[in-house]
Amino acid sequence: MGILQQLRAGAKNRKTIMWPGTQIPVDIKILTDADEQSAEFAAENLFKQAKLDIAFHNVENFQLEQTTQKLYRALRVPGTDDPVEPDISAFKQQLTRIERDLLVDEMNAFYEEWNPNPRTMPAEEFDAMIESLKKKPRETILSVSSFATLKLLAIYLANQLATSQAANGVTSSR
Repeated sequence: MGILQQLRAGAKNRKTIMWPGTQIPVDIKILTDADEQSAEFAAENLFKQAKLDIAFHNVENFQLEQTTQKLYRALRVPGTDDPVEPDISAFKQQLTRIERDLLVDEMNAFYEEWNPNPRTMPAEEFDAMIESLKKKPRETILSVSSFATLKLLAIYLANQLATSQAANGVTSSR
């Protein structure tokens, strides 16, 4: 197993949500770079097939198509890797704009939860991560997918070590 697979194995990259306005569960997964690229290429190909250039007057439609393509790749039948519809056309025929907007909000919230931005993370969440790191260091480190967050954790731990050593009269780390 490669290092990226090991890191992903330690992270919860799926979440069960309810389809908007229903009690029907669907899984939402974090997209890989390949998923993201595939969605972007599919949107471009759709415009090429329709002989449409991406221009000022239709850029919003292009962005909506990219979003729909990404959403199709992110939504799964719970507990499986099967998409919620057999193909993108069937998915788009069933999806309303309101559902898409609500599902995109869920997807974005899950992404932020999965890969928090340390600059906007509330102090309480960072403190909880520090406590988790103290109790389960390996699991915590493997569950953090943001290098910026890992950097902050490393700085925090180095500062704690330096403070502890200074309090104990240690002047060298040797």
